Parts: sequence; C-alpha cells; structure tokens
Amino acid sequence: MGYIENPSGLTSYKGGTTIDNSLIYNYIISPWCNNLVNYIPRNVAPNVLTALGLLSNVLAFVLAAVYLGDQPEDPPRWVFLAIGVLFFMYMLLDNLDGKQARRTGTSSPLGELMDHGCDSITVSVGSLTSGLIIKAGLWQSFSVFAVGCIPFYLAHWEEYFTNNLILGYIGPTEAEILVSVLCTINFFFGYGIWSSTLPIPLPVINLPFLPPIDLKTIELRTYFVFWAALSSLWIVLTYTTSALKKARAVNIKLETALLQLVPFTTSYFFGFLWLYTSPELYIEHPYMVTTSFGFVFAYLVCRCIVQRICSEDFKLFYYVTIPLIVGSINSFFAHITNAPHILPEKNMLGLVWLATFLFFAHFVVSIIREMCSILKIQAFSTAYATKKTKSR
Repeated sequence: MGYIENPSGLTSYKGGTTIDNSLIYNYIISPWCNNLVNYIPRNVAPNVLTALGLLSNVLAFVLAAVYLGDQPEDPPRWVFLAIGVLFFMYMLLDNLDGKQARRTGTSSPLGELMDHGCDSITVSVGSLTSGLIIKAGLWQSFSVFAVGCIPFYLAHWEEYFTNNLILGYIGPTEAEILVSVLCTINFFFGYGIWSSTLPIPLPVINLPFLPPIDLKTIELRTYFVFWAALSSLWIVLTYTTSALKKARAVNIKLETALLQLVPFTTSYFFGFLWLYTSPELYIEHPYMVTTSFGFVFAYLVCRCIVQRICSEDFKLFYYVTIPLIVGSINSFFAHITNAPHILPEKNMLGLVWLATFLFFAHFVVSIIREMCSILKIQAFSTAYATKKTKSR
C-alpha cells in the first residue's frame, strides 16, 4: 500500500493558492524573478530548479557543519559569505521554480509538494545554520529551530482548511534574506559581535517574581532570539485563529481540528524532553540532533500537504515519530532513576538519525513515483507539457 489513499482526489486537484503579503517579495523579488525566468531554457523542468535550490542549502549546511559550531576561533570569513550566497541562491530558485512551471505549462501537484517539501527541509537547516552563525547555546538554538518550524507547520495546517497558503508581511522571503544578512554581518565583524551588548544606555527592568533584568548586560544574540520568538508567536496566533475559524465554517469540530496537531505536537514534546534530560547530546552532536528532528518535521509537513492535495483525513500517528519517542524515553528514565541508559546515548542518537532518515527517504522516493504514475507525468522533465503551452 502506498502513501496516497485517494488517487481520485489527486487527479481532481485544482491547485492551491499562495497569498504572499511580503512587501519585499511583491515589489522586489517577484518582479526580478519574472525577468530572470526568461533566461532559463524551456526544457529545464521546474522540479530541477527546486532540487538545485535544495542542493544550495545542503551545501550551506555542509559548510556550517565543517567550519562553524564548536570551533574555538573564528572560521575563515569567506565561509560566512559563501553560506549567505547559497541561501540567497535558494531564495531565487524557490521563486523561479513556480514561474518556470507556469511558463512551461508543467504545474502539477507533485511540483507543489516538492516545492513546499524542500522548504520544510530548509526551515530546519536554516534554523540550525542561523543558530551557528550567532553562536547560540542549546536553548537559544532550540528556540530558533522552533521559531522557524512551528509557524511553517501551522501555515500548512491552515492551508488544509482554506486551500490557501497565506503568508504575512514577515514570511519565508524575509527569513531567507535574514540568514544572508546574518552571514554578511559575520563576514565583516566575525562571531564576536553577537557576544557584545548594545552600546547605548539601557535601564534595569524589575518584574514581579523575577530577578532584576539589566538590559545593558544582555548579549546581541539574546535580543535576536527574543525578537524572533516574539514575531513567531504573533504568526502562530494568527494562523491558529484563522485555521479554527475556517474549520468551523466547513463544519469541522474544534476538537477534530486541534487533534490534527497531535503528531506535530508529539514530536516536539519528545524532542524537548530528550534535550532537557540530555542537553550534552546537542552540545556534542548538534548536527545529528537537528537533522533527526528535521527529518521528522519534513515528513510530517509533507504528509499534511499530501492529505490536503488528495482530500484525505489527517492521521493521529505516524511511525516516523517512534524513533524520537524511544530515544527520549531512553534518556528520560536514565535521568530520573540515575541508572545507566538502556542503550548509550550516542548509539541511540545514531539509530534515531538513521531511522528518521530512512522513513523520510522512503517517503520521498515513493511519493514521487506514486504521483508520477497517477498523474502520468515525469518529475524532472517538461516532455509532458502541451505544444500550445510550450510555444508561449
């Protein structure tokens, strides 16, 4: 049995609508890409551009893994410049693939899935890279990861009800540009700038039940994480309110709509539990931890998209979350009993990484084959486009 349970829903799908309210996108990036797309040969499939965009981010992640992280000294400045350029290239290719699809008449549900699926991988990779760029600690890095992933998932959860992917004034375009800006700052000033404080007089804030907060001693990286979390919270509230209103409008019970968040919430809960009971795991192996979470996140996002496209019901549980649950329980019981781990943490992390990767890889290969077979298209070719469309 494949991943698609309702093939007729796939073949009758008319396509979703993306409403991007970003001023940068609407007045700078989109017009620019409207011109750039004319220089791309018509026989280049949109999904090829999508894959190249993902490759740009993978290369950026490899550079970050090799040169950033626990390095005691500043890495070569060109590393930051290269990472910034690669993320900027991803942003361009992420916008060009859809325009190329409409230009060649090869728009398809598969293209929509690949586009947003690659975006979901970028969210986790970009979040980790941003944390490394500002040399964030464990919980700052986890906060940056949550700031990117939670709004992204809720946006697709909302789209399940509205069939519209609604992006606010601050969205993916701004996030991608922000990574490039952070890299540019590090290129000129190095890591040290993020451990500095604001060079202006600031007051001491006294809040009930909390120790005094001296703003002039807070590092720039902390301000960055705080304001990112604050903006993310606003986006989360907006998406949640909109999704629940639409669910009620189409006669979906409130509890039914909220239950659809169970797989995502479960993965985050057990991920947090694991890091809380074994913080040294992230400190020693940040890339394996984050990519394991990223594989689970991307899988859940893609399943959400497939269910919307094929008019299928949400599932309350996915096998991909099992490795994460097992890993966190292995750590939790050792933490509360002071007993040895059933399986050493490093070995457990390796198994979790391998299992989540295989789950996601199997899904990617299988869903591409299934969609191509049902829709009678080719994933990386424009050969199926109509002659009328090609002649435009």
